[in-house]
Amino acid sequence: MSDGVFRRRRKSGDVFQAQVRVRPESAPRDGSEDIYESRNFPDYDEAIDWHQTRTAEIKGELKAGRRPTKIPHAMFGTAIRWGLDILERRIKASRLAGRLVDGSTSNDKNLRAKLKWWLWENPEEADEEKRVERTDITRVALISLDKWKLKSATEAALAAEDGSTATQIHRINAVAWLFKQWRDEHKLLTGVQI
Repeated sequence: MSDGVFRRRRKSGDVFQAQVRVRPESAPRDGSEDIYESRNFPDYDEAIDWHQTRTAEIKGELKAGRRPTKIPHAMFGTAIRWGLDILERRIKASRLAGRLVDGSTSNDKNLRAKLKWWLWENPEEADEEKRVERTDITRVALISLDKWKLKSATEAALAAEDGSTATQIHRINAVAWLFKQWRDEHKLLTGVQI
């Protein structure tokens, strides 16, 4: 296949590997300074989208005089668990101090509930073994997560009468908070527009 995307055969099924290689203008011709990244995707179109987006990001950062940072190989579910840990620590610190600390507000509990919704089909289930993870969205790589995937998940929830339109907006806002925290922690541009 062309455009920097290659089909790779795996026992679990074919994947599409997108490869980005950018040579800075000041780099020697031996390729030692090339910037190289690759990602695997289950869908060819997703691989093409990532390849084009990431190539543009790298070229933009080089033009601005910065060396781009590699985006961590993280799934949406991993980022949610990371965000939940942050919220749990802030809530616990507030309880121990008997007041709100670390800039946290009473909104932390609300954020926690909204993020848990993205992680589990039935977040109120007390028994963790009975919870069903939303694998269709939690196993999406952060770099390939976009507003259309989030939109389809919230539309499905509306169709199933799982919360009102306002509730869906709050769930999207929780994801926006998560991405801001993730970006600040890893000092990078995720390329995700919510």
